[in-house]
Amino acid sequence: MAIIGLTLGSTKDYQSIYDSEKGSADATVFVLGTLDSRIMGKIRDLATTVTFNSPTRMSDEAQTTINSNEVAFNTVLYGLRGWKNFKDAKGNDIPFTTLERRHSGALYNIADPEIIKTLPTEIIQELAEQIRSANEVKEVDAKN
Repeated sequence: MAIIGLTLGSTKDYQSIYDSEKGSADATVFVLGTLDSRIMGKIRDLATTVTFNSPTRMSDEAQTTINSNEVAFNTVLYGLRGWKNFKDAKGNDIPFTTLERRHSGALYNIADPEIIKTLPTEIIQELAEQIRSANEVKEVDAKN
C-alpha cells in the first residue's frame, strides 16, 4: 500500500490518561481533528527561535529558545474540535467555543484561546501529542 494522505476534517474521540474516570461514562472526551500540512508546518516553525545578540556581527553568540509549550498550545488551538463532559471546579460544563482565524488566505475554525487556557498544561501537552500523531507517517506506510 502506498502512503496514505491525511483525512482532513476527520475526528476521533480521546480520553486523557490523567482522567480518573477514563473508560466510564463520566470521563471527559476530547474531540481531536487532523491538521493540514500547512498549519502543522507553521506551528512546527514556532518550535525554535534563534536570536543574535548583535544584528550586525553574526560571529557573536546566538540565543536559542525552544518553544515547546507554545507549539503545544497552538496545536491544540487548531486541532481540538470539541469536548464532552469537561467541567469547572463547581461541576458546571465548560462550553466549547471557536473563532475564525485566517492563515495564508485560508480560513480556519479554531478553539477559542480563552477556553484552552482552562486546560492544565499536562493535558495540553498530551492532546497536542495525539493531534500531531495524526500527521505522522505510520509504520505501515513506511514499510511499503
